[in-house]
Amino acid sequence: MLTKHIEYLCGAKLWDNETVYSDHPEFTQCFQMTFLIWGPCLILWVVAPLWFYMLTRQKTNILKISWLFIVKNISIFGLICVEIFRLVVALMNSKDPIYILTPAFLIMTYILAIAITHFEKIRGLRSSTLMFIFWCLLTFANLITARSKFLSFYFKSNNNDHNDTLAFILFYVLVWINLIFSLFSEKVKVPVSETGEKLKVLPENYVSLLSRLSFWWINDLILTGYKRDLTKDDLWSVDETEASENVTKKFETAWNKASEK
Repeated sequence: MLTKHIEYLCGAKLWDNETVYSDHPEFTQCFQMTFLIWGPCLILWVVAPLWFYMLTRQKTNILKISWLFIVKNISIFGLICVEIFRLVVALMNSKDPIYILTPAFLIMTYILAIAITHFEKIRGLRSSTLMFIFWCLLTFANLITARSKFLSFYFKSNNNDHNDTLAFILFYVLVWINLIFSLFSEKVKVPVSETGEKLKVLPENYVSLLSRLSFWWINDLILTGYKRDLTKDDLWSVDETEASENVTKKFETAWNKASEK
């Protein structure tokens, strides 16, 4: 039943065995315009409310506007412009509904991505795991579409829709830019003691997402331990969110609520 509705929106088949099992197999245009784009967007929309709720419960430390933050917003705004162009072209040429619905859905998703990026800055989140996953899914899902566009552009002489090809190239480049910049972390000042000395804070909460995924931030400590025995001065101070005082306060709050009941 769902397949019939999608095929009605596309004005074409969702699955074509002749295309999939040919010498140059590829998914149909309908499949590329729906599942490969809707999938990552739906995941973001489903997880976003939980993400906003989680951010409201963590310690607030507003970050300053940085070049990384500006570049992220400009690239997402560029994606919105690309989808507006696709939407206008579809309306002018009276294309099938899917060519109107998908760009409109992407525009709303990009606006959500901007809202998440701004709220993360307000809540002091230096690198976003959610946005990295979203851009990663959107990038690798559209590798299939990129391959189809490449084959269509070079091997099909009757392909005259150059505007659509250029729009996709711009879209894909901007998605890759967002994916790359989502790996970087916002820079923050290292806390300083009363004497003016830099504190040895736990770097895990300050490094980029790529460094956290690869545990690169702990390499210096491992190398130091390889060269000599570690001392107390080599270790980092416990983060405030992980300190026993902070955890105890949360436990006491929950315990008092439970005991009153």
